[in-house]
Amino acid sequence: GVSHFVSIMGLKFLNARGSGVTTDAIRAIDFAAEKGAQIINASWGGPSMSEQENRALYDAIDRAGKKGTLFVAAAG
Repeated sequence: GVSHFVSIMGLKFLNARGSGVTTDAIRAIDFAAEKGAQIINASWGGPSMSEQENRALYDAIDRAGKKGTLFVAAAG
């Protein structure tokens, strides 16, 4: 349906092939949370990450959560 009370912030960090780097994902999460996003839909996936990348991504999600942003991730 259509809601006139919703705003969508489109943030892109993946290239045309669907590839990207964790640091750009983190930047997008931090940007959205700083701008007041209430929900982040993370319907993206990719190859395994290093433990350091996993930790950095977790920390970004945690920072967003502390600002009141709900992080929704697709599983599959």
